Amino acid sequence: MSDPSGVLPEPVSLTSGTGIRVDQLRRRTCFICQQEETFDADSNPSNAWVHPCRCTLLAHRTCLVNWINAVHLPKAPDPYKMEVRCPQCNEVYTFAVNDSTPSRLLKVFDLGNKIVEGAVQIGMRALVIGAILSFGRSIYTVFIAYGAASIRLYIGEEMYQILLSDDTLVWPWEAFIRLPWIPLNALLGSYLSIANILWDPLPAFLIWPASTAAAHRTVRRTLLSLGRSDAFPRGVTAAWPPSPAFVHFLGIPGARFTYSLVRGRMIRRIAGLPQRESTAENTLRQLVEDSDSEDSDGEEGDEGDEVDEAVALQRHLSRPGWLARAGHSLLTPFYANGMGWVLGEAARHAQWLKTALAIRPALDPLAVVPAPVLTPLDFWKTGAMRGEDVSSITAFFRAFWGGTGLWASTDPVWFRNILGLGIFMVAKDALYALHLRYALRELRSRKIISRDFGNVDRSTLDLIPRDVAS
Repeated sequence: MSDPSGVLPEPVSLTSGTGIRVDQLRRRTCFICQQEETFDADSNPSNAWVHPCRCTLLAHRTCLVNWINAVHLPKAPDPYKMEVRCPQCNEVYTFAVNDSTPSRLLKVFDLGNKIVEGAVQIGMRALVIGAILSFGRSIYTVFIAYGAASIRLYIGEEMYQILLSDDTLVWPWEAFIRLPWIPLNALLGSYLSIANILWDPLPAFLIWPASTAAAHRTVRRTLLSLGRSDAFPRGVTAAWPPSPAFVHFLGIPGARFTYSLVRGRMIRRIAGLPQRESTAENTLRQLVEDSDSEDSDGEEGDEGDEVDEAVALQRHLSRPGWLARAGHSLLTPFYANGMGWVLGEAARHAQWLKTALAIRPALDPLAVVPAPVLTPLDFWKTGAMRGEDVSSITAFFRAFWGGTGLWASTDPVWFRNILGLGIFMVAKDALYALHLRYALRELRSRKIISRDFGNVDRSTLDLIPRDVAS
């Protein structure tokens, strides 16, 4: 029988197996499934068999790939560079190079992933070394600077100059305690679980400020001495966007809870994995654990094999080191600011988006009335609701939704930044799932190179008679 590759074997000695291929054997037994097949000159499935080593073991191509993915892949630190040996002769199997378009795209994903993680780790190592050298007061100064920079990125330059400004002498005393906690919270959260950390970029003393930096640049006045139009030049009764207090205390936790319920399903759908049954135990585990480390308990059969492969790949693709996780946490304000800028630029060309983001023109910080030293309820009742006959509960919830006049009168940069960060996180998970999809496709389509029986005595092989094979 002719070789499918069209290359004729060279003459060999009668005692050597060099040049003998798997399709020249009369009887083949798969060492994995133990299925035995006898040569049939009319329909010889030579492509379904592989001889991957130097001994007499044979296997079906599909059986060998499934065996490698089920036994060796979960133990391999790198699924693309794992070393698989023959269980009998200890020979290392050689994997064929796949040059298809999906494989090239997978290489682009892997390269991009390594570049990003490598750059983040290099940056974090540099930051750690610098922090050690400037231990003590310098560390505190760095944390203060990072906290102030993250606040500036998050709320925008206009609101930052009103609340804090570049002059640290006019900062409220709470700023020197709360601002260093922003980077410290990110570092501790990345060590415990980066998926469970709730980013808290806006401390409470800024949501309901008792005083502002703008107050030190203007004549001190009380709210009761001003008219309503002077205190709230743009009105605080606008229903959109919600106040920072509402968004940070209810909006963000609610959005995280909702997304945690659908995140795993979205990743599985994009990655092409079977959906798991939704149980109370699984839902609770997803809420308290990082969903990137999902296990496959309760899965059997082909779906179980697919989940095992996915779990092994997830451990490889989503296991950045502590420095990389900490770097991503510290870069969160930059992600939010960048995505907020993109939304702001897009709103210039779409009126509906501008309305949804509540974009407003800039204010003169000197003209803004500083926040009074009152409780949120007193502030709202004496300012925004003057003359209205409402109950205390209604007034409280209006204040909780609308916030202070200070926030209602400025451009809500923080609002589009938090929306942009949400879009960024969803897009990041979608790209991760797409990466997982191509990685799974690559692993399942790998082919093992079949070798001849060069190191096997020819007399021990059950060969097809020459007259039948020809």
